[in-house]
Parts: sequence; structure tokens; C-alpha cells
Amino acid sequence: ESARSTAGAESSGGGAGPIKSVTDPGDLTGLGIAVNEFLHRWHGTDGRTVVCFHSLTAMFQYAELETAYEFLHVLTGRMYATDATVHFHMNPQAHDELTVEAVTTLVDAVVELDEDGGTTVRSR
Repeated sequence: ESARSTAGAESSGGGAGPIKSVTDPGDLTGLGIAVNEFLHRWHGTDGRTVVCFHSLTAMFQYAELETAYEFLHVLTGRMYATDATVHFHMNPQAHDELTVEAVTTLVDAVVELDEDGGTTVRSR
């Protein structure tokens, strides 16, 4: 499941599972409803549920840090409760250190991409 801040459509993403896009990255209520619909539909099925947010950078352009943090905190709790995995994409260079650190507190690991294409993984 991918919730992106583009056109409001659902498609089958070519084997990767359905993709649900949202038209307004600042509409956290609508985004939460869309994610919860899929989590409810998939909870208890045989498959593994993975949710991808691409990108938190867009969301933070439209939502204040406190509001976005509360939304992400509730969302990560919902993921845990339904045994789903979520990963967030974020451009750390587009945000201040407080925003990056706030998001870091919500996740188990941070994967940073190096300029040469390598990765660094930091786990809590």
C-alpha cells in the first residue's frame, strides 16, 4: 500500500499490491481513513501488509510538526496493532533537525542513502 500525495486513484501497482494516492498531503484525516480501510481489509489475511509513505517531505510542507507527529504516532501504533510494516520516505535535507529527530523517534530503524548509492542503517 502506498499513500502518495498525487492523484486520488487506486490501481494495482503491477504485483506490488494496490496503490492508493491522495490528492491533498495536508489532509491527514483523509490519509488516515485510506490507510485504515486497507489495514482493516488486510488484517488477518495470509499476506504480509506493508505500507509505504512517499513522502513525509510533502506532508510536512502542509502540516505543522506537532500535528504531523501526532498523526504518525497514531498511525505507527495502528500498524503495530495490525502486525503491518510501514516505511516512510523523507528528504532529511528539506527539514530542520527537530523534524528529522521527531520522525526518528517513531521508527525502529533509519536507512540513509549515501551519495555513492550505499546505505547506512541506524537501529534503535
